[in-house]
Order: sequence, then C-alpha cells, then structure tokens
Amino acid sequence: MINSTSNREINLENCIVIWLDATINQTDNATQSSVNDLRHIVDGVFTFYDLDQCIDYITDINDEKVFFIISGSIGIDIVPLIHELQHIESIYVFCCNTHIHEQWSKHYLKIRGVYNHIHSICYQLKRDIIQLSRNSISIQVIPSNSGQYDNNKLPVSFIYLQILRNALFQLDDFDIAKKEMIEFCRQYYVTNISELRLIDKFEANYEPTQAIWWYTGNSFVYKMLNQALRSQDIDLLYKFRFFIKDLHVQLVTLCISMLNTPNTNILYRGQGMRRNEFLQLQQNGFLSFSNFLSTTMDKALAEIYVQTSQDTVGVLFEIEGSEDVVKYNTPFTCIENLSHFPIEKEVLFSMGSIFRIKSIVKIENKEDCYRVKLMLTDTEDEELITLGKCLEKDIVDKNGLFYLAALMRVIGKYDKAIYFYQLLLKNSSLESNNPLHLSIIYNDIGWTYKEQEDYTKALEFYRKALDIDEKYLPENHEEIATVCSNIGTVYCQQHMLDEAFIYFERVTKIHQSRYQNHHILD
Repeated sequence: MINSTSNREINLENCIVIWLDATINQTDNATQSSVNDLRHIVDGVFTFYDLDQCIDYITDINDEKVFFIISGSIGIDIVPLIHELQHIESIYVFCCNTHIHEQWSKHYLKIRGVYNHIHSICYQLKRDIIQLSRNSISIQVIPSNSGQYDNNKLPVSFIYLQILRNALFQLDDFDIAKKEMIEFCRQYYVTNISELRLIDKFEANYEPTQAIWWYTGNSFVYKMLNQALRSQDIDLLYKFRFFIKDLHVQLVTLCISMLNTPNTNILYRGQGMRRNEFLQLQQNGFLSFSNFLSTTMDKALAEIYVQTSQDTVGVLFEIEGSEDVVKYNTPFTCIENLSHFPIEKEVLFSMGSIFRIKSIVKIENKEDCYRVKLMLTDTEDEELITLGKCLEKDIVDKNGLFYLAALMRVIGKYDKAIYFYQLLLKNSSLESNNPLHLSIIYNDIGWTYKEQEDYTKALEFYRKALDIDEKYLPENHEEIATVCSNIGTVYCQQHMLDEAFIYFERVTKIHQSRYQNHHILD
C-alpha cells in the first residue's frame, strides 16, 4: 500500500479516494502526478496494488465516504463484493479499453463511468464531491406546535445550533483567531503542497471583504468549514471562528445595503436527502440548516442536483420570499459578483437559517423526487417569536466564550466547558471590571469539576467564588447561599459530613434571615 497522505487519525474532509491497480508503481512520476491531481480535490488519497490489503482497508472504514478508482481487470471481480457497502460513494473504472468494461459496469449504480485518463476522472470526481457536500448538509426539523414550545421538548440539535451560532457571532479576537486557524490548517495539510500554497495566499492577502470569495472556492476553507458545520465539531468551529463571523458580517452588510438583493421571489436548491431525514420533513413546522446555505435563482441548475440513490431521495427546495429582505431573521444575498462561480447565480444564506415548511409534493415523472416549498421566516412570525423566547431562557450571558462554556457544560462535554472557561479567565480585566461575573464563572467551573468527580478542584473553585461573593455581596445574599450549598454537596459526596453540616447550616441561616426580612417589609 502507498499512503499518499500524512498519518492522521481524523479526516476533516470526511471523504477519501482509494485507488486500486495491480500495476501501479509508487515511484513512477506519472503516478505521483496523478495522485497530486487527485489531491487538489480530496486531500486523502490512498493507492493500493494488493487486492487483499485494499479490501481490508475498505472494510475497516466507518465514517468516511469512499470514492473508489479501480482498474478494469480487477474491477470486474471486486465491484460485486464492495458495491453495497454504505460508505462506498462512487466507483470509477480506470482502463485502456473502455468499450470492454462499459458492458459489465453498466449494471452497477455506483459506477460513475469508465475512463482512460485521470483528468476525466478528476472532472467527474469534482462534480461528485459537490453533490456529496450538498447531500451531507445537516438539518434540524422543529415540528409545528401551535406556538406552544418547551425547551425540554425541542430537539437538542436545534437548541445547540442556535446557541452555538449566537456565541460564534459574538467572539471578537480577529488577529489571534486568524493566526490559530492558519497554524491549524498548515499542520493538517502539511503534506499537501497545493493546499499549503492556498494557505500562504490566504495569510498574505485575506481581508474580511473577501470572505465570500474564499468560501465559494474549492479550497481548505470551504472543505474544512463545511465539515465542521455538518458535524457541529466545536473544536474545529472555534478554530474557524473569525472566518465564520466575517462571512456572516459580509452577508449582513450586503443584505442591509440591498446592493445585491435577488430580483426574484423564488430561490432553488437541489440535493439528495437521506430517507430518514426526509421523513422528518413531513412533520412540517420549521426547517433549520446548520451550514451556510447555497441556493440559486436558476431552477434548471438546481434540478441538476436533484439526484436519488439507494439511500437518498431527490429534493428540490423552492424558497419563497419577498423583496423586503431586511425583515428576515437570517441574512442572505446574491453573491454572483463575489463568488468563484458567478455563472451559478448563487444566493447565500448565513448559517442556522430557519424556514417554515409549506408543502411537500412528489415531482411528476421522477421516481423518489419531491418538491419542498419553504417560506422564509421573518421577525413577525408569531410561532417563531415564541420559539425564540423559549431559547432565550437558556441564554444568561452575552459573552461569546461564556455562551460556549455554558453550552458545553449543559450538554455534558465537561472538558471542553473547562477549556472555554479557562479562556475566559485569561481576561485580566474581568476581576476588576466585573468581579461578580468572575464569581459566576468560578462557580460554574466548580460545578463542572464536581460532575467529573474531581472534588478537590470543585472545592477550589467554589471557594474562589465564595471569597468574591463575601467581598461584594451582603452576608445574607442568595448567591452566597447557593455557593455554600454547592460546597456542602461536595463535602457530602466525599463523606465529610461535619464539614458539609457547617455550610448547610450557613445556608439555612441565610434563608431564615431573608424570610424574616421579607416579612418585616410586608
């Protein structure tokens, strides 16, 4: 086996190319040139000359989608064995005599074609990667509930996305964040010369007004950011935080200025959708997309992407709106003058866009294809207003890092919560400008360590919170009672009951004092 990429445990592009050919020569210049051509499209390219090693490698894959290049002489025997594997996305037969292999290959749906030149494969591979990217976009469906929403009943993924979105938009450390992102990308693409050149260009020339241009190009920015948004990978999203904000701000600016407002009331998006996701759409209600959503004014172009497979149904989204774009909750604008591909008449929505599902109808004369009509939600949508108020109950602070830390704590990702809390603590002005806010952070860190059963650390931070509260709050303040109760709970869990009693007794005295004061005021 020839491993054409660096050894990485995690593939952030979520797809790989596997090339099997018994005659392949790892030292041949032509082979290396072909591999480099493929790596312009997909970073992970793996070449095999041994059939058994290749089969073992493929069967060990869990999450990645495989684009499989195979010689015709081997393909006729191996394709029947691997064709039904779910992670095999597409197969390309590479041979000298295309006519011979076109006969047997036409019986397998995943075979994209029979080719005698690597450039032809690269052309088709680009198209298939775009289709996979469109089909893999993450969605959340919120069923219509007549305006009666409860956070305990809302999909966790939806709550997570909306709070995460707000947090990322509020972060404001451009220079540090840009440096972190570039260093991370360089390390990831350390063996990919073409991507490293783009990273150098990005570092030297990037300006916030170029965010759309960089996002729409087939580069590390688009591939890694989309994968992060699809998977909701908090570590990767945080590394791309400055670019996410720049892209959102550029869309907001263009939307408000109305310079590029689309002159049509209907936008289109074609894609394949996993069957289980499509079933969720039939609940109606709201539909939210995690990614920055690409649509077009060209219906015929969108219909090209309405494709089906064994696992997917074809969907043509039709998005209805009006010219009054300012009233909508999510900014969007026509980007054809700013995009890498101006001929696509693309209209881009910011991440986390929310639409109301109006109807779902089958497309005539197309098997397993449906037209889904969506309506842009606006600031006057009563049901969405109710939903927004429900979400606001979980938002207790406007600081982006605090958002992220609290979110990680609530969903049980305690190590990441502590990481973001520690970043907050690096703010040297926090204690002097807002000591009580610092106390809240210490208390939350203490709670997080308690959940990890690290009671020594929990007590350390609870005591820091108590020291601040005792300095700045009245002795019978409810916040002091809360921290004392937390300390008492930790001592109980350590079976140190005498110490626990001291703090619980103090809690009781504070409550008695507050009760007496309340009755005196009455």
